Amino acid sequence: MEESNINITVKFITESIPITASHDSTVQRLKSILVPLTSVHPVDQKLIFKGRILDNEKSLRESEISNGAKIMLVGTKDFRADKGRIILWKYTKRIDLAAENLKDIPEKVWPCAPFIRTLNIGYNSIQQVPHRIDCFIELRELYLSGNDLSDESISWRGLTSLKLLQVLCLALNCLNTLPPTLGLLTSLQRLDVGHNNLTALPIEIGNLTELEDLDVNNNWISSIPASIGNCTSLIKVNLSSNYLSELPDEFCRSHNLKALDISDNAMKSLPNSLFKMCDQLSNLDLRNTEITRDTLLQYEGWEDFDERRRAERQRRREEIFIPAEFDELADIILSDPYPDTDTDGSSAS
Repeated sequence: MEESNINITVKFITESIPITASHDSTVQRLKSILVPLTSVHPVDQKLIFKGRILDNEKSLRESEISNGAKIMLVGTKDFRADKGRIILWKYTKRIDLAAENLKDIPEKVWPCAPFIRTLNIGYNSIQQVPHRIDCFIELRELYLSGNDLSDESISWRGLTSLKLLQVLCLALNCLNTLPPTLGLLTSLQRLDVGHNNLTALPIEIGNLTELEDLDVNNNWISSIPASIGNCTSLIKVNLSSNYLSELPDEFCRSHNLKALDISDNAMKSLPNSLFKMCDQLSNLDLRNTEITRDTLLQYEGWEDFDERRRAERQRRREEIFIPAEFDELADIILSDPYPDTDTDGSSAS
């Protein structure tokens, strides 16, 4: 006798999932069908019908589930690492678990740690980076942005023991401070701590002499330590949306600097030697500051910077094929605060 099919609806969080299944298939089979639709492993599924949890071994018929029934699924979109995934991690030396709805670093990750060079666990709900993070002895890149991390939930002792670390992303968390031990990460080339609650950078940031990309946008920082002058490898710096009124003169020692964003700050002036000493600078964003074009004209080296800026702007316009007649559009697309027209001394933003 041919098995009959029934149509049921599984309610999961805000979803209503229509399912067609054999009336004589087991509850366990139904859970298997739900895996690709919900990302919830069968072990983590609880199917509830009329107030009772369904038995895995019973059929839908035995469970008194009929056509049109509504079943509730309770479970967590939890991470599961099968054997193939773990083999891939070891082969690629990369673990990518971004946006996996994780609350902790999964246990299956830790045995692979000594082989891994990139760990991406951003955009989850992770609340702790434990001390055993130090077992990632070969780690070069660590992405922790978009979690629920606070000052106390990170084992900085473990994290700063990662001497080969080149990229550290901690944006979009709940950090109030960065510890002095940050300066122990002397191989760091990129540091992103934007969108936190930082009020200052540690003096020890000056120990990061290999740092090329620094992003601290959208914090509460009112001053930059003079030790930033030791970060002579800096190429790109984003200080936008803070409470800065000035930059230290030592900042000008960043001879490799090409891009500086200090928009949305209380800036009224720049370090006197910025254009003269940072002779590769070609991208400067001063929007929503009090620095005017007249102010800029007084700085030594402004003309050379302006020439580099125009050349870079033209290169980028050609790269994305913006015709010359659409100058205003180009300013928007290229985020250029300085259109190629004369000004009357109004704000450079």
